Amino acid sequence: MTANHAPAQAFSGFPEVLRGVAMAMERQDGGAAHCLSQDWIFMCHSCGTVLTDSWNLCDTHSALQVIIVLRLTDDVIVEPKMQVFLGGPLKGCAYLCLRCRSCNAIVGFSLCSANDAFLALRSLFCLHKKQVTCYMLNSRVVIPGIQFHMKLQPLSGQIEERIP
Repeated sequence: MTANHAPAQAFSGFPEVLRGVAMAMERQDGGAAHCLSQDWIFMCHSCGTVLTDSWNLCDTHSALQVIIVLRLTDDVIVEPKMQVFLGGPLKGCAYLCLRCRSCNAIVGFSLCSANDAFLALRSLFCLHKKQVTCYMLNSRVVIPGIQFHMKLQPLSGQIEERIP
């Protein structure tokens, strides 16, 4: 896939008017929408229930394919039973499963314990990108969660040292 040609099947479930907008957003940076400056709603891909919004957004993680947030709506159930990942990069990490209250789909996890590489994710909420649909407020733009990511700028590049 080239940056100028998105596969049609990636947007096959979108209404025709939104498909072009989503494909244009994808072309902005070779396959993903950089979405830091807009207000977004993150919804369950299965039923459309609102899970959280961009005011709670922390980051995205490309290797884990998750959207990381601080808070969730009351429509997300945090299961009380702790589980442990048995494989992959999170092998041995304990987590709580996140479920959509409306359709009972698993939409993500919250790490309770983690290896050194993922310590920063403890107690945050990780939404599986494949289980999320993203809606940009006031624009009618809808994109699949897999196309959403943030491009954070290092703070050091934005701060200019001033010596009196």
